[in-house]
This record gives sequence, C-alpha cells and structure tokens, in this order.
Amino acid sequence: MKQTITRLLLAGVWLSWIGCSRQAPPPPEKPALTVVVAPAAANVNIKLVDDVALGHALVASAGNLTNGFFPALNAPVLVTDAQGQVMVRPVQPQQTIVASAGDRLWVVPASASRDWQLRLDASNVGSQHALDFLLSRPPVVAAVTEAAQEALVKKDYSRARALAETVHSPELLGQINRAEASDLLDQADAAFAKKDFDGARRLAKQADAILPGGQRTAALLDTILEEQGGELRKFTGHSGPVTCVALGPDGKFALSGGTDKLVKLWNVISGEELRTFTGNRTGLLSVAFSPDGELAASSSRDGDVRLWEVVTGKQLQMAGGLGWPINDVAFSPDGTWLATAGGDNVVWLVNVHTLRRSTFFSGHGGPVTSVAFSRDGKYLLSGGEDHTLKLWDTATGKEVRTLKNGFANVTCVALSADDRLALSGGKDNLVRLWDVATGRLLYTLKGHTAAVTGIGFLPGGRFAVSAGEDGMLKFWDVNTGQEFRSLTGDSKTPFTSLALSADGKLAVTGSPDGSVRLWQLPLAVR
Repeated sequence: MKQTITRLLLAGVWLSWIGCSRQAPPPPEKPALTVVVAPAAANVNIKLVDDVALGHALVASAGNLTNGFFPALNAPVLVTDAQGQVMVRPVQPQQTIVASAGDRLWVVPASASRDWQLRLDASNVGSQHALDFLLSRPPVVAAVTEAAQEALVKKDYSRARALAETVHSPELLGQINRAEASDLLDQADAAFAKKDFDGARRLAKQADAILPGGQRTAALLDTILEEQGGELRKFTGHSGPVTCVALGPDGKFALSGGTDKLVKLWNVISGEELRTFTGNRTGLLSVAFSPDGELAASSSRDGDVRLWEVVTGKQLQMAGGLGWPINDVAFSPDGTWLATAGGDNVVWLVNVHTLRRSTFFSGHGGPVTSVAFSRDGKYLLSGGEDHTLKLWDTATGKEVRTLKNGFANVTCVALSADDRLALSGGKDNLVRLWDVATGRLLYTLKGHTAAVTGIGFLPGGRFAVSAGEDGMLKFWDVNTGQEFRSLTGDSKTPFTSLALSADGKLAVTGSPDGSVRLWQLPLAVR
C-alpha cells in the first residue's frame, strides 16, 4: 500500500515539474489597425485618443473645433503615406481616431473599424460631425461642464458661456447669465452711488441685454432715468431726415417735419403717429404750435408757409413763397402773429388768420435762420448767417440792438422767460449767453464738437439746454456758464433740432436718420 502511495506522489511531482517547465503559448497578436483616407490623401495627421483627452482638448479650444482642437490633443502624431494609409496599434474599442488636414477634421470611434480597417471619408468629416460625436461621450460633456463651472467661479463669463453653449446646457447658461447680470448690476449700483449716471446706465443696459426684463434692472434704469434723464422713446415714420420739431403747450403732442415734405403729429406718451399733414412741395424747415395748441404752422424750402388745424390735419391757409427758404416760424404769445425768418435776409410779421404780411424787419446782411418772441410779444429776437443777433420792436419794426456772434453763423436763438437773457447757437459749435438789456456777452459755453442746432431756457431760469450735430444734449448753468450735465442716446445720432416742453420735463429732437426722439430731462434741472 505504501509503495502504491509513494508511486502516486512521485508521479504527481513529475507531472507538476513537467507542467512548470513548459511556457504557456503567447496570445495571438492582434493585427494593426489600418486607417485609410478616402479618397487617398498623403500627410493627413492622425491621433489615437481616449475620452479624457477629448474632453481636455474641447475645453482648451473653448468649443471651437476649427482652431486649436487638434493641436490640443495630447497624443503622438501619425501621418498617412502616399496611399492615404497609416497603421495604428495597439487600439482599444473605446478609443477614438482624430485626423486633421488643413481645415478638414475627421472623428471616428475605433469600434467602427471593419476587418481591422478604419475609413476616413465624407461620412465622418466636419466640425459639426466631430462636435456631435464628442457630445455623445459622457466623460467629454462632464469635462466641459466642469470647466464652465470653474470659469463661472472665476467670473470669466465669456469662457463659461462659450463652454456651456458647446455642451448645449440651458440650465448652465441660465446660471451664467444670472451671475453676470447680478455682477453688472452691482457695478451699476456702485457707479450710481458715485453719480456716474452714464456708467450706471451702460452697465444696467448690459445686464438687461444678458437677462432681459429683470425687475432689479428695470428699477435701477427707472431710478437713473428719473435722476439723470435720458431717452424715453423713438418715433419713426419719416422717410428722410427730420429737420424740425415742436412740442405742444401741454406737452402731450409733438410735431415733426422732414425732407420727405411731410409734417407729422405724434402722441408723446405712446409714440403713436396720429396724423400726417401733406401738401408741401419741398422739404420742411420749421414747424410750430400756436399758444393754445389748436393750430400748427410750417415753412419749407420753397418759401411756402402753411397753417394747419391740429385736430383734423386740415390745411387752413397757405402763403406761397417768392423763391427763398423760410428757415423758421414762431407764433406770438397771443397767437395773433407769425414771425418768419427768410432766406431773403428779412423777418416778417404775418397775420395768422390770413397769412398776409404786415410788418417787416430789415437789417440782417444774410439769411435769417431763427426767430423768437419775448414773453409779452413786444420784442422779437432774430439770428442770421451774417454772424449777428438782432432785437426788434414789433410795433415799429425798428432795430433795438445788435449782438455780434463772433465770426460764426447763428443757427438758433432763444429768450429767457423774463426776457433778461438770450441764447444763441452757432456753426462754430459754441453757445453764447447774452444780457439782452445791454447786449453784453456774458458767457461763451464750450462743449459741443459740432454745430449747435437747438437751444432753450428751462423753467426757473437757472439752466439752459442745447442740442448739436454731435448727438449731445448739454445742460448749462447760466449763473456760472459751466456745463452741468450732458446726455447722449445709445446711437449718438446727430440732432437737427430741439424743442422743450413748457414744464421743462421733456424734450424732443429730430435727427438725420428720420427719427424723432423723446427725452426726459434730469431731475436737477427741472
């Protein structure tokens, strides 16, 4: 029995030794994967990468697969031969072949190979195809999402947004938009506290563009508008430049005239076009409301002066011109007379009911550009291209005083409510403040960078406002001759004309782009 057991043990040891002495045969070697470009193209750069590398490359290129994505892939480069082929090994099914040649980009999963051959052709080329493939890989999406969140923490909103847009994540985009809008509003609040109203408005509008309709943004913009003033709305309807504007005595209606030969009546509150007055043969140069707001007057380049019924738009009277422009018209305070500033160097008083000429004022050495009545109607101020302002006695037609406007054409004039002060705007970009009783120049107001096209005094007498071809509304302290504040619209469109409401809260401007703009004036100047 012992011999039998011994023999079995020896046999087992021998068999074990035999097994250990023999090496297991190596697994069969997988053939190399042949990547083929069809049609054949030599020198195509190819990389073999995994999902982690794809994610990092997509983050590095910020979603731009046409520039920077392929170089960002950290992997050895293989290059196709003259037959458009290259062999790659070892290859795992979950790996991806990425190839680049010029502006062409191929992305193909290794698992798409057939018989150890992988084709790069029209079915897998293009950045959109590449992006679609990348977004189908959860690790890639996770890497880009994480990078977007890191950029958001650093307040790098542009990069965060680009990455969030890459993975098409509305939730992440909303989070980024809310964070950036809040950050901008914090900056806007700080600017407002420092009375940097322009900066506060700009930042608040940027926040509104990112996250429209936010309550905090709307409240801040309303506060800025109330404090600093600004553009309320724009009226559109003219087919050419708007050359003249007027505001009704109650501030509810506005008139505009343009090169399209039309006079338009607007609802100031809603911006609605109420009616159009037609019949002019040439472009308009001036419009005006009567003191009671029931009539409107207009003048044009051919010298026609027309009287309109505001409520119906009906033309009541028309006086034909003699060939020269009527550059401005103004109603007398009692509504009986209409003053006209003519291209023939003459100012006329015209009967409102008949449009017949009565008194004329001759003395300017060039075309008269602007006229304004004194509060009691006893005097008339005019300005012209002869570089002068003239004060006239309306009863006699005699010249009372001449004010010399330097060497610049006068574009517009205005009288203060107490008739003590006068303003003139000029082609030399300057506003001048005058003492009417003495004719003395009090201040030269500098700040516009283009011709001044409209001026006026505000109620209370302390502030004046001017508009210019530089697209600026400027507010002046008449006691010091200093600029108090300025406003500009978002588009910085030049202004051709200006009109102020009687209460000093609103202004309208005309512009060469065919628009009429309504403005709320700063709280401090009202």
